[in-house]
Amino acid sequence: MDKKMVFHQFIRVEEGYKNCLIINFLRKEYFIADKEHVKGFISGEIDKESEFVKLLKENGLVIEVDNSVWIPPILFEEHEMELDTIEIEKGADISRIRELLSFYNIKTIKLYDFKKEVKIVDNVKYELYKKDFNECYEFVRNDKKIFNVNKDIYFNNMKYNFCYFNKMSITKDNKIRPCIYSNIEVADISEEPDVIIDKMKTYWQITKDMIEKCKDCEFRYLCLDCRETAYRESGDLYSPPSSCKYDPYKGDWK
Repeated sequence: MDKKMVFHQFIRVEEGYKNCLIINFLRKEYFIADKEHVKGFISGEIDKESEFVKLLKENGLVIEVDNSVWIPPILFEEHEMELDTIEIEKGADISRIRELLSFYNIKTIKLYDFKKEVKIVDNVKYELYKKDFNECYEFVRNDKKIFNVNKDIYFNNMKYNFCYFNKMSITKDNKIRPCIYSNIEVADISEEPDVIIDKMKTYWQITKDMIEKCKDCEFRYLCLDCRETAYRESGDLYSPPSSCKYDPYKGDWK
């Protein structure tokens, strides 16, 4: 019976402008490969004894199976699009926030610039933070943190925004924002809960496929991008992060 070489089920291949990214979720690693070589392998046009196929074998990325065998793809857990995290800056109207939270199924409340924990509702996790936007810049400049081979993050990034998803922020002026550091005003806490959520969903669904340069990059679903840093630098919420050192059009690092 005829045999064929295929990527094993823990592999996902993402196409960029010039290269492809071969992601191995089993070993939590990735490989950059020439796009034409990857296309040739998938279509069966590349010889099994080619150097490229040998390299795939050496790195445990492929297996040989009968032509009739179907390899099921890796399964991803579906994340519901619902509010589960609230960020609150000291000075916001806690009484109104309590009213709002009675409509939502919140799991985590992050308190910014509070000296101590303020109980707003029961049965949620509270976290205290100091509001410091410099932490966002430090994060996006750390390549080890930005690229994360995690199948849940990967799948989430395909459909939603890494930073904004399932989150709502309330600043001390009682404005609803996509992030506690954001200058973008989405709504006011006086608005109806369902209206607020509908407005927030627009930001939750800003994916890398909507961002300039990122949409052509093979790393896009592994990258933990911060939209706020890009927005502050450019004034455009859909601009690429200036801290990015990878050029998907040349396929190399700066």
